[in-house]
Order: sequence, then C-alpha cells, then structure tokens
Amino acid sequence: MTTRQRLSASCASTTGPPLAGRSSTLVSCSPGTSILGMLEFARAVRCGALRSSSAGGRQDRPPPLSSPGLSESRRPCVEGNLMDDVEIRLLPQPRRLHRKQGQCHGLERLRPDIRVDDARIERAVRRWLDDLHAARRSHPPFRPTEDTPADAVRLTIAIDASASTSPDGYRLDVQPARITIEGATPAGCFYGLQTLAQLVAVDGSSAPCCTIEDAPDFRLRGLLHDVSRGKVPRLQTLQHLADRLASLKINHLQLYIEHAFTFSFDPDICDADHGLTPDEIRALDTCCRERFIELTPALATPGHMGCILSMPRHRHLAEIPSTKTWSEMNWPERARGLTLDCTNPESLALARQMWADILQAFTASTVNLCGDEPWDLGRGRSRDRLEARSPAGAYFDYVRRLHAFCASHGRRCQLWSDFLVKHIRYLHNLPSDLTILHWGYDSQTDYDTVGTLQNAGHSVCVCPGTSAWKRIIAALPIAEDNIDAFARAGRQHGAVGLLNTDWGDHGHFPPLAGSWHGIALGAAKAWRADHPIGSSFDRAFAQWWLPFVHDPEVVFRLVRQWRDTAGLLGHVETWPAFWRDHASSVEKVDVTDDKMRKIDESACALQKCCERVQDILSACAERTGHHTAEDGRSDFPALDLGELAVTARFLALLADKCRLRADRRHRGQNVREWAVRVDEALRTYAQCWSLRNKRSGMDDIVTTVQNMARSMTEDD
Repeated sequence: MTTRQRLSASCASTTGPPLAGRSSTLVSCSPGTSILGMLEFARAVRCGALRSSSAGGRQDRPPPLSSPGLSESRRPCVEGNLMDDVEIRLLPQPRRLHRKQGQCHGLERLRPDIRVDDARIERAVRRWLDDLHAARRSHPPFRPTEDTPADAVRLTIAIDASASTSPDGYRLDVQPARITIEGATPAGCFYGLQTLAQLVAVDGSSAPCCTIEDAPDFRLRGLLHDVSRGKVPRLQTLQHLADRLASLKINHLQLYIEHAFTFSFDPDICDADHGLTPDEIRALDTCCRERFIELTPALATPGHMGCILSMPRHRHLAEIPSTKTWSEMNWPERARGLTLDCTNPESLALARQMWADILQAFTASTVNLCGDEPWDLGRGRSRDRLEARSPAGAYFDYVRRLHAFCASHGRRCQLWSDFLVKHIRYLHNLPSDLTILHWGYDSQTDYDTVGTLQNAGHSVCVCPGTSAWKRIIAALPIAEDNIDAFARAGRQHGAVGLLNTDWGDHGHFPPLAGSWHGIALGAAKAWRADHPIGSSFDRAFAQWWLPFVHDPEVVFRLVRQWRDTAGLLGHVETWPAFWRDHASSVEKVDVTDDKMRKIDESACALQKCCERVQDILSACAERTGHHTAEDGRSDFPALDLGELAVTARFLALLADKCRLRADRRHRGQNVREWAVRVDEALRTYAQCWSLRNKRSGMDDIVTTVQNMARSMTEDD
C-alpha cells in the first residue's frame, strides 16, 4: 500500500457547516496514522497553502522549499558517526559534565546489568533499547547479562547513596566499553538513563565518553495541562506527553479539569467524547508511574464552574445564576465561569461528590484544590449572609472543609495563590501541610511574594506559564522571561517546586506543538534555575524536540524563526484578535502596512522552515524504515511540524484580516478570497486536531471562525 493510500485508509470525512456559502468538509484522521502518513498529510498542508495563495490572490507568497543543497546522501538519520563534530547538548543541561577522549561505539550490542530493586528501571531500559534498535532497523532481543558477548558494551545501573545528596541525583560515566549509571534512588537512576538516551540520540550507535554529575534544584518539577477549555486529548496523546516529559526529567503532571470528566454521580455533566473517562485516567496513571511521574488532578472549585453551575439541577448553587446554558456562552464568558455559593451546605456536598469520583481514578498522593478566581464570592446569593462576615472567611472555611475531605482519603493538597495574597492575614487559618501555588504570567507578576508565602509557614511552588493560550503562536519571549524569573525567585526563596502551566483559554486553539518550547524551558528551569536561555537553549531544544533530524542547524533555524515570529507580536493576544468578528478585535494590533508585511513574511518563513524539516524527516523515514514505534509514539514529530505550519498560516490570515479591516477601499473580492483561505486553513487545522484529540471543542472553533469570516464578507 502506498503512503497516500495508507493516509486515505485512515481518514474519514465528516461534513461541517458551510463557510461563506461554500460546502466545507472537515477531515478526521485516526490516531493510528503512521509517520509516513502524517508526512504525506504535512505535504497536503503545504499544497493547501499553495492553493490558498492562488485562490486568495496572494502572488507574493514564496513557493515551497525543496531543501536545496541537501542531497539524499547528506540526509542521515541514524547512520554514520556524527558525535566527534557535535557539541554535547542536553536538556536539561547537567550541573557538571566532563568530556573525555573517545567514543563508546557499538551500542547496538549493549547489554544491561541492572542492580536496582525496582522493575520500572528494567522496563525503561527495555523501552529505550527497543526504540534504539527500531531506529537502526535492527531487532536484537533484550538479553540478560549472563549471555554477554565479549565485544558487548555493558550498561550497569545501580543504587549508590553517595551518587548525590538529592534523591533525584545521579552520576553517569561513559567509557569506551562500559557505561555506568548510579543513582541515589531508583528515580535518580531513571533520570541518568534519560540523559544517556539523549547522548545516544545524535547517531543512535555511539555516545561521547564523559562523566556527568547531576541533581535538580526543585523537588517537584511539573506541568499543568489544561484538558477542560475545549480540547480533550486522546489517551495516546497524553501518554506521548508523559513520555516526552519524562525525558525532560519532569516528575509531576497535573490535568486541569472543570467539567471534562465522566462523573458517575451525574453523567449529564460530560460524556466520553468531551472528557476523560476513569479508565483513561487509570491507563495514563500507569504510564506516568512507569516514568516516575505523579499524575495529579486539578479540579476547579469554587470558581470556574460555569458548565456545571449552568445546568438546571445545579444552577441554584451558583452565587449569581447564569441566564445562559454552557453552549450559549462565548469563550470569555466560559473562561470567567460561575462561582459556587460557599455558604450553602449543598455546595460542599457537590464538591465532595466531584472529588470522590476524581479520587477513585487518580492514585497520586497530591491533589490541587484550585480555589482560584472566585469572582462572584459574596456578590450574589451569599451577600446577605456575609454582611456581618468577610467573604474571605467563608472562602477559607470552604477550603478547610474540602482539604479535610481529601486528607481523609490520604491526599495532600495544593491551592492557587491569587485569593490568598489578597488576604495574607488569613493564611494562619489554612492547614499547615497545604502547598501554595503562586502563579503569574507577565511583567506584572510579583515574584517576591514567594518569600512572603514561605514566611507565612507554607510550602510554595512557583507557577509560570507557556504563554500559548489566547494566541495563535505562543509568545516565546514572554514565556522565557516569566519562566526564568519565577525559577530564580523560587530558588532564592526556597520553593519546593516549579509547576509550569499550559492553559487553554478561548477554546484551546494552539496545538500541542506550539507549547513544546515553553514546556521544555519550564522543565529545564525546574531542574536548574540558572539554566541557559536564548540561543543556547534553542539549540538544545532543537536537538531534543526532533532527534530524528540529524541536521541540528536546520531545526535550530526553524526554532529561531519561530522565536522571531513570536517576537513580532509582543503582548498581542492574537487568537481573540482573529476570531472576534468586530473591528475592535484588532484595535490592539499595529495594523500599519509595514507591521502586517513583517508578520506575513515571518509567518511564511516559518512555514518554509517547517517544510524543509519535513523533507528531511521524510527522507529519514523512507531510508531507515523508522515509520512508527509499536505504540505510535514516533508518529508525533511529523504532526508537530504540520501543526506549527498550519498555525503559521493562521497568523498570515490574521495579518490579512487586519489589513482588510484597516483599508475598506480594496475589500470586495479580496475579502471573499480571504474567506476561502480561512476555510481551507480551518479544514487542515481540524485534521491536526483529530489526530491528537477527541472531537471535544472542535465544533466550537469551526463555528466561531466560520461565523467571523461570514461576518467579514457580509460587512463588505
């Protein structure tokens, strides 16, 4: 079967509402599509962009790049030895690395000697070797040490308490015929193995001789992933996320849930197409525990309960009842949500029912009570009852009761800081074992408050963000400043952890690929607060992100173009600027011709960079046969490139929208052509969505964007 046939066989068409009078077909691809199928799909993305250019009259858009100067003979993936000419770049960067002369060759003959009383280490080694052998198109079995050829490279993994004073620390020694990993604990051994995997990833058969001694700055190194604002990932996507996080030495994954879970006490809240099921959570929990990651629930109460509190049976528990159903609310209204009446005993009963279902699915010892942004507290039904009592008192009483419920199930609790920092004098009323999550995402963040909260007697985690939400392309410079400042403040004030956040406000438009840079930077800074940023980080990130592409410079140039494109946008929330259908939506955007031209050119350049890497990745897959791992994990690099390319198309469409809004003299046909290109980009985006995610909120994005484009054509 040809590549094109494989892709066609794995795709089904679902018809969506028409755009601007045209019929629109959204293609839904199964998650089992192979990497070659995705590469063929990525080429379809490129062809779609070219058709869009023709249909929309954009004659200045450059043609696709065909990777000039990269002949087939210069497109190696896992063949040859490149290590002698390659600087050692690891993510996170180790604390101490001593490079020695020579290489450890013949890793295809590597034989493990595992002396750790934790079966997860042996299984981790098995997974790594299976991936390594699959990448080289060789399939030797995983053999025990008693059958070891004389020329084999021995890998010894052992516990040694002297390896590090940190439980997650390790020591890695690579010699020509022997590799040794010593960890203070099994977790330390696991992290040493992740470092070794990155050392070997450059060519797949050798590693540079070196000695590494390493340990983290923060005990908790985490990511909060939003699964509730519109986008619900497939189980395979979440397992892939856990796998990638483990390679970055992340040990804590939170899933943010408002309603996107199939609660047994009220099945009408959510179904399996729009939320995660207990079985999916348990499967992901197993995957995470295998990788020394704690899978933690972050369940929103008493704020951000718009979906549940807009339901007729629960509406009476809202401080200010909604006049709209959840489906009638727009994204800003959903983001604000509704607030639970903390003074009503039924409210606590509802929260306990929600937590009871959640705790049956998650095994983690830690839970996040959330508690952030209770906007309507004391302003509605509880107003009269709280006249003689501060709303803060009711809030803290609610938190204590919910904490007691979770603690009775053996869980330790976390709580967001925003309400607490406004009521510092009440902190003594909180349980002493409660960890405060201090968050902020821009230059207005008060980083020194970490010290204030620590001095109040609570453990603190610092919580920066990827700055991907409400944007077409993540604001990399803003995220970098935020993550760097929080990491340094956390280390200075003795924070116990760094929990990076990747939110999904306004329908969760940005694809996962757009968050990888911020996710990886958060992981690097959680391991080392002084981890290099800027160009140095970008080079290491490029090698970690797409290890199958063994021309690190071409991936680095893609990342730099990504950074440059994001830098042109500043603090503009580009996604609302795109989807809102009125002129005020672009009022914060500099709509001068020069600015729009730069954004358009930069977006096109980003597409070209993605295309060039796609060409190289395709050649790698064809030459080595590295089509897909058994569980499909190696499919995702191609999808990352497709996602990044289609978001670049949307950014160019935003630039056109701004120009059309600013110059009404030359609209007419141009607006209609623009609407056609929006429709085509939207269909490609839907393909990307369906490969990673459940249907969930895709229809909301389709309808909202189509309505905006239709409004533009009707205003003409």
